[in-house]
Amino acid sequence: WTRTIGRPGVITIGTSRLRRMPLWDDRERATLVALMQERSRAASWPEIVTEIIEAGSARAVWEARHGRSLFDTDPSVLIAEAARQIAGWRTAGLGVHTFRDVSYPAQLREIHQVPPVLFSQGTLRPGEPAVSVVGSRRACSRSLAWASEMSSALVSAGITVVSGLAAGIDTVAHVAALDAGGRTVAVLGTGIHRAYPAANRDLQERIAEQCLVLSQFWPDAAATKKSFPLRNATMSGYGRATIVV
Repeated sequence: WTRTIGRPGVITIGTSRLRRMPLWDDRERATLVALMQERSRAASWPEIVTEIIEAGSARAVWEARHGRSLFDTDPSVLIAEAARQIAGWRTAGLGVHTFRDVSYPAQLREIHQVPPVLFSQGTLRPGEPAVSVVGSRRACSRSLAWASEMSSALVSAGITVVSGLAAGIDTVAHVAALDAGGRTVAVLGTGIHRAYPAANRDLQERIAEQCLVLSQFWPDAAATKKSFPLRNATMSGYGRATIVV
């Protein structure tokens, strides 16, 4: 696959190049999380992905940033803390998928804003055919009915319905897919431990139990103005098409 990612400029990444990169293990995962969390250097998360690909490993990026100065606080402490966080997330039942992991949805590596890490509850199905059904939070009854019918039709054709768990069209799309006995994926604009809106908490738990809930934000992160546009890019990238009601 080839795509422009991260900072301006075309970065060409082939699967053969990924195979030649060093083994991706829990040390690399912890270093990636530490790079995302540190505040010493302003870099967007997609830029961090690009840096790691160019450098060959997360550890190489970390050492290039911090060096080995004897006068600084040992930066390995931050990596150790990130490792403890990952262990805690896993113990809490969350899937933790970095962009280098086999479990990471391959189609999301092709979007411009590549999420470095995804958190999941439920079952990931690599390469599943999916279509996003999204729309107004204050939709009229006719639009709600149309979204419900469309979602039911999609799952009857073996297609997963993706939406953002918002009020209105999103909620109807998820419920219709579940009620039709199909599969639905909720892509959140908050951390996976939060429910937004709160009224959809039970629906979120139902989707996590029967299908899949995804978030690219830290598990306890609250909703922000920036988080929803990022969520929308991930949601549209997960599916093969987007239907806007």
